[in-house]
Amino acid sequence: MDSVWASSRPQELTDELRFLPQEEFSLGGLYGLGGPAYAHSCVNAASDPPSWFLLHHINVALTPDSLVMLSGWLTANDTTSKRVGTGARVERQALSLREVADARFQVFQDTGLIVLRCTPPSAMCESKLRIAIADSNAGQAFAGRVLSTARRLQTGKGEPR
Repeated sequence: MDSVWASSRPQELTDELRFLPQEEFSLGGLYGLGGPAYAHSCVNAASDPPSWFLLHHINVALTPDSLVMLSGWLTANDTTSKRVGTGARVERQALSLREVADARFQVFQDTGLIVLRCTPPSAMCESKLRIAIADSNAGQAFAGRVLSTARRLQTGKGEPR
């Protein structure tokens, strides 16, 4: 994901923030009272259900006139099999800062959230972006820069180049 972000990074980047990754793993196979039936475990490509993992990473960049979000998903089934099936998917979305009415940082159950409010409402604006509580200072600063850049654009001061 880091190499995809590096190649997709906006050229006029003024700030960036990495959000909490979502990472999941499931050991496949048949389970009973005695534990997994190893004849049908993750080393067997025909196991039902198979083993799998999912990685979802989000990076957000602030440019002089927009917020760019890069979301990447990577999945694989039967991770110990020679027939590993991986599927990488990357989405890039941009939100004009002229639409951002509010940006703030909140703490909810040991997780930091950057919450955006837009006019008109949009799907990207509705997402709550999670960051590690240890990065709360960076989250507060990022939300402040998003809001100040948006207000500067909305009042006509500081048109992008």
